[in-house]
Amino acid sequence: MFKRSFGLLITSLFVIILPASGADDKKKKGDDGKNDRIPFSQVGPGLIEGKVKSPPNGKSIVIEIPYQHIEKKDDNKKDNDKPNNNNNNKPNKNNNNNNKGKQSPQAIQAQQNKKIMQQQMEYLRTHKVVVDWKELEIPLDDSTKFRSKEPGTGFDDKGNIKRYSSEELKAMKGDSNLPGYEAKPEEIQAGHIVSINMAKSKTGSKLIPTFIISTGTYNSPNGKSTTNKGGSPGSKK
Repeated sequence: MFKRSFGLLITSLFVIILPASGADDKKKKGDDGKNDRIPFSQVGPGLIEGKVKSPPNGKSIVIEIPYQHIEKKDDNKKDNDKPNNNNNNKPNKNNNNNNKGKQSPQAIQAQQNKKIMQQQMEYLRTHKVVVDWKELEIPLDDSTKFRSKEPGTGFDDKGNIKRYSSEELKAMKGDSNLPGYEAKPEEIQAGHIVSINMAKSKTGSKLIPTFIISTGTYNSPNGKSTTNKGGSPGSKK
């Protein structure tokens, strides 16, 4: 990926994670008072991506959105895991004071950078990134359209997976202004990864999901989404 020096990478991590560390135990409550739920009042126009927890039921859909935060690692660690703080490793303050006037500005800056690096490394050693999920319930609208990234899987007379013609695919796509292919609400299942487009209603009185498109399933061992090619996610092959 990006080519960065090790020092710059650690510095960037340190800057990013320090502010988050103060919010370890702060969890907001949703509109219904439940922890780990994002209030719908915080939702704005644009695309929202998440994992389906509760499929569409005619009134709403509940998705889970991953978020990262910093937590302290367990203190029950072996002494071998702790840095060696022997007196031999401690700098001699008297020598530092005597040599301070003899050192060049570059040497002093290098020492300061080394100290900062040690502090950053210690912070990274004692903290970890944790991924949790927050629920978001999105009310549906009568005009909400459901889509699938891939066309539904069909079978020919011999039981083989059907290959659709360009005309058939065009018909399955329906509204060409929307991504993917037409789908039914019941085809959106728990575990699907979905993208939900939020926009103002025609009257501008409320925020509604204009379309929900299923793009894959959250079932891979590494926790990443996968897309079933040749059919809609979760469809029977």
